[in-house]
Amino acid sequence: MNSIKEKLCWAYITVGSMKEAKYIGKILVKQNLVACVNILGKAISIYKWAGEIEEGIEVAMIAKTRKKLMPQLIKI
Repeated sequence: MNSIKEKLCWAYITVGSMKEAKYIGKILVKQNLVACVNILGKAISIYKWAGEIEEGIEVAMIAKTRKKLMPQLIKI
């Protein structure tokens, strides 16, 4: 019996709000670009912008997909 082994990937995505995360997640699943999206909730992000240390709130998402679909997922 031959079995096809596909490489799976996770895409870590951050967005500005829970509403935006749900909207994007539904689109990705509907378009079959991902099998599942986990919305983790608010995350505190610390980053450097224009030479200054900034802090902000984002919503973290993990999208589960196949490696061959990653280029399409990245374009969206």
